[in-house]
Amino acid sequence: MTARGASELEGTWAMVRAASGGQAAPDLVAKHTTLEFTGQSYRVQFAREIVEAGTFELPGDPMPGTIRLHSTAGPNAGRILAGTYQLRGGLLRVSWALPEPPPTDSAAPPGQAGYRATYRRSADKILNPSSPQLPIPE
Repeated sequence: MTARGASELEGTWAMVRAASGGQAAPDLVAKHTTLEFTGQSYRVQFAREIVEAGTFELPGDPMPGTIRLHSTAGPNAGRILAGTYQLRGGLLRVSWALPEPPPTDSAAPPGQAGYRATYRRSADKILNPSSPQLPIPE
């Protein structure tokens, strides 16, 4: 795991939007979902309840990078979720393939298996508020 990448992900991220298999997640899901990275652990919360947890690794270059979640709790327990991530300013984009290799771009066609989400850094840690912000995809 690259130390730089892991430290940049550290903190709590609030979901802005997500899509699975080309279908947008309901606004209610985005409004109440957070992703938190602490050390080498991660957890996903919905309405303040932990719905998934485990460890993560960043096996490659951090920009854009690859990420692997080793889920130990929740619906993906025992699975390794391979994906890609892009971090700019206060936004984090992640794309997951289940359980195949990570997607090659952040805009898979509708119907393709996978999960994509955009998160905004919570106020707990802002790395560089003057860095360029990613536009939030529609």
